[in-house]
Amino acid sequence: MQESLINLKEKNVKQKIKSACFTHAGGIVFRRMKQQPSQDNSSIIEYLITTNKAENQAKNGKKYLFPKGHIEKNEEISQAAIREVYEETGALAHVIRPAGTFHESEPGHNVKLYLMEFLYQGRSKEEREMYWLPFEKAHDQLSFPESKGIIIHMHTFLLSNTSVTNLDK
Repeated sequence: MQESLINLKEKNVKQKIKSACFTHAGGIVFRRMKQQPSQDNSSIIEYLITTNKAENQAKNGKKYLFPKGHIEKNEEISQAAIREVYEETGALAHVIRPAGTFHESEPGHNVKLYLMEFLYQGRSKEEREMYWLPFEKAHDQLSFPESKGIIIHMHTFLLSNTSVTNLDK
């Protein structure tokens, strides 16, 4: 009896450890664009939103989301995020800070997102639609409540920390 109780506790601890491991990483990529015409050098923050793969759209419908994907074995989580953003959108970006985490509906899919500054637009390895949208439109377009919550948090962070990056060039 005592042995089975110990095994049950051990199983619960292992499950908690397993659920804390991240399987996917991605980015909330932003850029600041000067508003035209503007007399005060103000800028607008735009966010990169992409769609799910075409084969997934056939069974689940078109979804609008942040670029993300699987973390490869022995890969740092932030490096996986940078790689996935580039593979899915062709956008090269660098990490500013962790943005948030969530669990996808598929069991065992634990996602870590990073706030990332857009640097350069290259060529995507995947055929996905991508959009640069201002905050309100990006928020409305996102398909999942978890993503909507994280973009609100990151947008508030960027508005209150305008010196985070030197993007108003």
